[in-house]
Amino acid sequence: MRLRRTITFAFFGVSTLVSVVLARVLYRFIEDALESDLRARLEDLACVGSHSIDREADGRLTAQLATVDATPAGPARTAAVDAIERSADFQRTSDQLNVVRRAEPRLIRYVYLRSTGSPRSTVSRTSRRSATRT
Repeated sequence: MRLRRTITFAFFGVSTLVSVVLARVLYRFIEDALESDLRARLEDLACVGSHSIDREADGRLTAQLATVDATPAGPARTAAVDAIERSADFQRTSDQLNVVRRAEPRLIRYVYLRSTGSPRSTVSRTSRRSATRT
């Protein structure tokens, strides 16, 4: 009788261990697949969004920002930044970026343009809400 009980507990323990390991492996597999799908979707949105931005307006904004960067800090610089933010080019670019952000508001928190100084090198980027993994 004692041997039967020991074998039953051993079988139960091994079965539980196998189940836990299998559940963990499947969880990680599904998590990686979902993360990969999410990354691909965001990359697609960034690619489509980058083609919807008016490059001429962005080029003019980049040139204006270069002149503001050369201006020393103070009221003149603040006034120049305010003038840029009130410009039609800024509003148009801002509206276009908001359209991209509204495409997936639960996934995208920020959409912004990154420029290295040349209008031809402007790249559209998106930011995921949760990129952390536990």
